[in-house]
Amino acid sequence: MIWINRSSLTLWTLLLSFGICTLGYASCDSDKKTISPPEAPEISLSDVSGKRIDVIGWHGIRANSAPAIHRDMADAGITINLALDLFWELPSVFANGTERFFESLDATAAVNMKTFVNDKVFDYLSATEVARMKAHPGLYGYCIADEPRYAAEFSDLTARVQKVQAIDQVHPCYINLAPCLYCADATPDTWAPELSCGPAFPEPSPCVRFVQQFIKDVPVPMHSFDMYPIWMNTHTMTSEVQPRWYYTLEVMSAEAKKSGRPLWAFVLSTAHKNYDFPYPLPHAQRYPFAGI
Repeated sequence: MIWINRSSLTLWTLLLSFGICTLGYASCDSDKKTISPPEAPEISLSDVSGKRIDVIGWHGIRANSAPAIHRDMADAGITINLALDLFWELPSVFANGTERFFESLDATAAVNMKTFVNDKVFDYLSATEVARMKAHPGLYGYCIADEPRYAAEFSDLTARVQKVQAIDQVHPCYINLAPCLYCADATPDTWAPELSCGPAFPEPSPCVRFVQQFIKDVPVPMHSFDMYPIWMNTHTMTSEVQPRWYYTLEVMSAEAKKSGRPLWAFVLSTAHKNYDFPYPLPHAQRYPFAGI
C-alpha cells in the first residue's frame, strides 16, 4: 500500500518510488507551431500479481470536504483517505450528530475511495449506526494510534484492537510505529549498536527488541513505520538521505518478513517542516525555507 500525504507516501509490502511523466507533442507546418496539452495519465498501481496497490492520503481531506475535492483526490490516484479530523478531531465531526460522518463515507465511496477512521468512532455511534458504518462501502478500517514508542503502551493498544475486533471482524485495525531512533529505550549512542559492534553484538538493538515485542503482542494485520528518508542537512543546506533510514528500513522489513505481515513504510512526497527538521522534495538539491 502506498500512502500519500502532504509529507509522505507509504508502501504496502515493498518500498516503491515512482514517477509519471507525460509530454506535450508539438505539431507544426510552414506557418505556425502548436503544442497539444498533455493528456492526464491513467494512474493504476499494481503488484506483480496485478492486484491494485492502494494509495492512502495520510491526513487527507476533511470529512466535510466538497464532493469535487474528493473527486480531485481520486483523480490523483489516491484510493483511501485518512482524514485529519476523522483521526484526531472526532468531537468536531460529531458535534452536531452523525450525518457529517456518514456523508464523508458517502463522498469517498462515490469516487471509489475508502476512509480510515479512529477507533474512538464507536463512542459516538448507536448500535444501528455501527451496523450502518460496518456495511458502508466507504469504510476501510480503524486507526488505533500513531507512533507509539514504548512497550508499556502495548497492553492498552492490544485492548483497543481487541475491542474493535469484537465489534467488526472484517475491517482492519492500523497502528504506525515510530522510527528506530525514537522507539523503546533507544538513545543516540544505543539505537543501533550493530553498526558499531558488528555481528558479534550479544543482543538485538533496542529498535529490534521493540519491533519484535510489538509484533508479538499487538494483533494488527500489517507492520508499519513512519520515517521520511530525505531530509535537509541544515549545515550544508542540501538534500540527503537520512543516515538512519536504511538501517531502520532493514530492521522493519526483516521483522515484517518473519511475521508474515505486509510492510507499510513512508517515503517523502512533498516539502514540509516537522518541528526543527525541514524535509524537501526528494529531487530538490536545495530547499527554500520561506513559508515552511
